[in-house]
Amino acid sequence: MVPSFLKVAAVSAVGIGGTAGTVYLGGKAVNFSEIQDESDELIDTFKDKFEGRLVTAKASDKKWQTRFKKLQEAKAKKPQESGIPEVSKAEELQKWCQDASIAAFDTSKEKVFEDYCVLINEEQASKKLIQKGNGWKDANERLSKAKDSDISEELKKVRDKVKTDLEESKELENWCTSKYSSPFKGKKDQEFIYLGTYCTEVKKPAKPAASKAPQAADPVKKD
Repeated sequence: MVPSFLKVAAVSAVGIGGTAGTVYLGGKAVNFSEIQDESDELIDTFKDKFEGRLVTAKASDKKWQTRFKKLQEAKAKKPQESGIPEVSKAEELQKWCQDASIAAFDTSKEKVFEDYCVLINEEQASKKLIQKGNGWKDANERLSKAKDSDISEELKKVRDKVKTDLEESKELENWCTSKYSSPFKGKKDQEFIYLGTYCTEVKKPAKPAASKAPQAADPVKKD
């Protein structure tokens, strides 16, 4: 049987996808609306599905400004699109994501949640990524030396095109920069690993310090 204190605690869900008879316990949504005897069911929330990947910064952080700008651009392109957050400023978007994260996970709302509430690759990179328009010659040379066993089929095609023109090829630049704003899938995600390996600045060996010419000895004074 469902414990009586849980029945009393059941409340309406907050955010998206909530239904009457749902209560959130420790990040899990428990649905009591159709429970019969021992059929208690723990329902995964968006927070569970995107554990370790959510934007948890304060509302004033520039991460939310970036996402709010993205939201405004999306609305301008498709004003009638349903499901996107109805907010008028970055702080409201942060609150929307916060509420949505504790709602029962719904695949039909996953894309919207991922677009505005989840970290992107660029924000999680530990090394400095090369930006569009900057010098890519050294990075092109690095990729050109990659073995087939070390890269994906997609990157093999990029590497082979890069080899034809290490100085001017844009293939690697376009591939890398197109992935910077993709949702972060975790530090073990292969695409994220490739970004850290092939899209970061190439450190050049430090030049040896110039040797100083020996100084002439002070003349010995005679008494």
